[in-house]
Amino acid sequence: MRTDSIFYQFFQLFPDLLGELLKESSTANYRFTSIEIKELSRRIDGVFVPQSDDVEQRLYFVEVQFQPDDRIYERLITEAYLYLGQYRPDYRWRCVAIWAKSSLDGGIPLYYQEMVEIGLLKVVYLDQLPEGESLGLSLLRLVLIEEEQVSVELSRLERQLDAISNTSLEREIVELIEKVLIYKFPRLSPEELAAMFGQQELEQTRFYQDVLQRGREEGREEGREKGFIEGKLDAIPNLLSLNLTADRIAEILQLDLARVQNEIAKLYQQN
Repeated sequence: MRTDSIFYQFFQLFPDLLGELLKESSTANYRFTSIEIKELSRRIDGVFVPQSDDVEQRLYFVEVQFQPDDRIYERLITEAYLYLGQYRPDYRWRCVAIWAKSSLDGGIPLYYQEMVEIGLLKVVYLDQLPEGESLGLSLLRLVLIEEEQVSVELSRLERQLDAISNTSLEREIVELIEKVLIYKFPRLSPEELAAMFGQQELEQTRFYQDVLQRGREEGREEGREKGFIEGKLDAIPNLLSLNLTADRIAEILQLDLARVQNEIAKLYQQN
């Protein structure tokens, strides 16, 4: 599962999430970004940059790791010092290593222990997340759960999404949930995803649109090999898996509604 890129999307949507994980002051007034160190052609993927001139705020350098990695602390701290040397920011700073599980962490090297003691290095384990009720923490739990727990977590997320009045933000969050589930549980079918999300929410996602596009493309491809109409008819089962109505399928494939209804009836008889 490509978790680091997904995790950085969490931070972009919820910049205050880092503050929750660290149990510190709010990081809502921050911009989460990726910054290049030009002389060395290196890029720091996770940097929280303050959006004000408040000298009490910090820069946060963040590394997320879902696999064992015995060089994470050297890499994180080295990149932080390279950034400080190049950009010379007027802020204090802190490095944060975020592990999916505490068992993946081989331990902080002895030569970095003092950085922990003075607060320049913090470690967070996601399997020890607090039972917070924020939407951001609920999304993080989704990354860690097993398949049999999905329905419970999605019910929790659905209740929290209902409280969001920003339609654009809600759509971004649904997209992110869908992406997490696809990466984490690749065996899930479009039909299963539709059942999890609810049809209305799923119709707005790129995943849903991709399946529709594949249905159209399969229809065109089959049409070249077996005849235009017959090829379109062969695409109906894929579109049915998205819980589309006969009217909607007829519109997508540009077929007569009665012809589509007849083919759907045949499919149900076969099953």
